[in-house]
This record gives sequence, C-alpha cells and structure tokens, in this order.
Amino acid sequence: HVKERIRNFERFLLEMKNSGRSFEHAKGEDEFNLHVSDILLESARLSLRCNKLKDALKHAGRYTDIMKSQDESDAEARLIMAVAYDRQKKNEKAMELLLATVNDYPLFSHAYRELGLMMYKKDERREEARAFFEKYLELFPDASDREYIKGYLNEG
Repeated sequence: HVKERIRNFERFLLEMKNSGRSFEHAKGEDEFNLHVSDILLESARLSLRCNKLKDALKHAGRYTDIMKSQDESDAEARLIMAVAYDRQKKNEKAMELLLATVNDYPLFSHAYRELGLMMYKKDERREEARAFFEKYLELFPDASDREYIKGYLNEG
C-alpha cells in the first residue's frame, strides 16, 4: 500500500517536472506540502531500510526543504540523511549534519547515538564518541539498546 503511494507520488512529481510546471509558485503550495510531507518522511524511512540511499536522501532532503520545521520530525529527516551519507562512506558529511542536528535539537537522543557510533569507528575520536553515548543514555534512559551502548562505554 505504501509502496504504491510512493510510486504514485514520484510519478506525479516527474509529470510536474516534465510539464515545466513548478511547485515553487503553485497556488496552494503550502497546503500541498502539508499533505505530502508525511509521505516524504515515510518514504525516506522506507528507502533507508531498503538501503536505497539516494532515494532516502532525496525524500528526506525534500521533506526538510518544504517543512522548514523546528521539531523532531525535521531532526529525524536529518538523521535519515546522515545515516545514508555514512553508508555512502561520506562520514564527515554525515557527522557535520548530525552535529548541526544536536545543536538545533539538543533533546533529540538518536542523533547523539549515531554520532557516537560514527566517531567510535575512528580510533582517534573514541573519547568524543564516549561523550555522545553518555548523552544518548542520559536523554533516553530506557533505550532498548542501552546494554549495547554501555558495551561501547565499557570498552573505552
């Protein structure tokens, strides 16, 4: 059901592009964006799960562009983008995005977790990773992966 909705939406976007019409000045653009924003975020989630990194980046990026919101859904879209960048071996870009995310959304725990995991991979950044893991557990004490993260903390 969701895949069909995503395909329909992508087909609609392609038709708009090919027709030369633009969303930028379309009447009712704000209303349209509100209607498609949830689809874009869900599409980004599903694309990341399927390891379709370009699609995940495209949909999450479009979501952040149209929503320009200051809530956790924007932080989640950025997180999806950072994980996709990391999987593409664009580690520095991923970390920069996550650092900006924790700056803008200091209570969004999952960004701290991902930063910790990315930095832990680099031996010279393990102390920084430790601080991010600790912040993650502080913000999300009931995390299902608490013991897993504690394992990283105990290794250091």
